[in-house]
Amino acid sequence: MKYDDEYAGYEIPIIVQFPISDMGTVNRSIHEIQNQMAVLADSARLELRRHLVNEYCTTSDLSRRLGIGAPQVSRHLRKLREAELLESIRDGKMVKHRLRMNVVYSIGYEFLTRIVK
Repeated sequence: MKYDDEYAGYEIPIIVQFPISDMGTVNRSIHEIQNQMAVLADSARLELRRHLVNEYCTTSDLSRRLGIGAPQVSRHLRKLREAELLESIRDGKMVKHRLRMNVVYSIGYEFLTRIVK
């Protein structure tokens, strides 16, 4: 990211932007939204999430790319799946995973609608 020199030395917060429209709202409870945000915010899953945004990946693909063991990758995938943030499809003997981006996008919208209710 590019910042002006006047901001050098300051910690700049990360800003998350999302569409201000209904992106397939599923009418979750505030507890479900909080849980999904916590699962997504976990720093240990940051790099994993980056690989799951634009393509389907197997557990072994992710393990190789991230340089961590398959059991550790599986634990992270399980957390994402339990929070209903992960889509998994079987392709022969392989299972491929991808983030459910419609759900991820809708979290911000649903969170804001709960705040203003």
